[in-house]
Amino acid sequence: MSSESDRLHELYKRTLARGSTTTRGRALENFVEEVFCSVSSVRLYERNVLDEDGAQEIDLVLSHYPAISNMPISDISIIIECKNDSRRTSAAEIREFGRKLRSRSLPVGILVTTAGLSGRRGQHGHRAISDELRGGVAIIVTTTAELLSLKDPSEVAMLLFERLMELKTLRGYRTI
Repeated sequence: MSSESDRLHELYKRTLARGSTTTRGRALENFVEEVFCSVSSVRLYERNVLDEDGAQEIDLVLSHYPAISNMPISDISIIIECKNDSRRTSAAEIREFGRKLRSRSLPVGILVTTAGLSGRRGQHGHRAISDELRGGVAIIVTTTAELLSLKDPSEVAMLLFERLMELKTLRGYRTI
């Protein structure tokens, strides 16, 4: 377990390194892939994939068996958007992710952000999260620091479950 933890810490350090937006984005994708694929039945299906029209890029597409992974996502596909910016994730970026999910008939997606959501509760990025929920798309938000703090792969599912409950109960996030 220690070597796995060391590997995660090394991948996390790379997310903090200076470099182009693309380089930093890829580093975050590597880290997120490692965390999620440590969960039973979760596998990488595609990475940085463009849709048939070339209009939408998906950072990570994972597959899983919900009954085995215990993740609160009933579809076999898990779409993850990774944002490794020094600024908080904006309302426009959240709405774009919501469009990607809706165009694939997916009611739930995951946003992993380094800096959190823009604005205060009820404004900007936070408001976009509640707007997407009202439109039928739940975006589960977590941070890189939270993923790094997990001690066991089973904690990934619990974190996602807690965030989804927070979102569905409050129509937003207090903890982000």
